[in-house]
Amino acid sequence: TYEEGQEALYTAIKKRIMYPAAARKENSSGLVEVSFTVNEKGDVENVQANATQTGNRLSEVMVVGYSTSDAPAKGIDEVLKAEGVRVVQTLGRFVPAQRNGKPVESVVILPIQFKLN
Repeated sequence: TYEEGQEALYTAIKKRIMYPAAARKENSSGLVEVSFTVNEKGDVENVQANATQTGNRLSEVMVVGYSTSDAPAKGIDEVLKAEGVRVVQTLGRFVPAQRNGKPVESVVILPIQFKLN
């Protein structure tokens, strides 16, 4: 769990995340799943976008951007993946998972839906 609580986690994400201008220009949108490890000390490590891992899945975050193009939206691009990774790297500390009363590392997955209007 996030050190400041679940509500604070989503508030922090909402304050930090942006729909990148380059992605809006290219009409990129879609779901980016950012996985990361919370180590035994509560630090975030190994942040990756769309990695095939299992872990504790958080609630989805929706990021809406506006485009002036009439072209259909394209899929995810590297710019959107990089934004998801950037935001997770800025979150700070988590409370580590515990096994048998001792802190252990765990994998967390944060789905981020980028949508163009």
